[in-house]
Amino acid sequence: MSVSVAQVKPEDAGRLSRFFAGVEKDFALDTSSADWRWRMLENPAAGGRAAAWLCQEGDEVVGYLGAIPVRLSAAGRPLKAGWTVDLVVSPAWRSRGVPLFLYRAWMATVEVGLALGGTPGSVAFLTGSGWKPAGHMPCWRRLLNPEPYLC
Repeated sequence: MSVSVAQVKPEDAGRLSRFFAGVEKDFALDTSSADWRWRMLENPAAGGRAAAWLCQEGDEVVGYLGAIPVRLSAAGRPLKAGWTVDLVVSPAWRSRGVPLFLYRAWMATVEVGLALGGTPGSVAFLTGSGWKPAGHMPCWRRLLNPEPYLC
């Protein structure tokens, strides 16, 4: 097994869309959307670097990790931080270290790593990698424009 991990470049968007469509039927990440491009490629908190990584064997994408960079402060000291989102690994590559490779690449760019929720597989990975639960976090929602949903 010879894989490499690299930060996503704008020209990777098309093959990432094909990867997502082939791996996760319920996970339709639109890499052509302005939202994805801003969060992953142009987010000002990322310091001009992409906030997403891909793992590949040759030209084949076998895994992806997106993160949302944020700025935190502890005791008055600014910290580079990020929330992990969108960990996707090809079924044929699960249990072969791909999440670890992706997380190591991401963690080399932040001082504080954060994660919320996750699938049973990602929770098992995070726990097995030494991450500690920070406790229960309440989730609040508010529908900002209810008109389209009124009968």
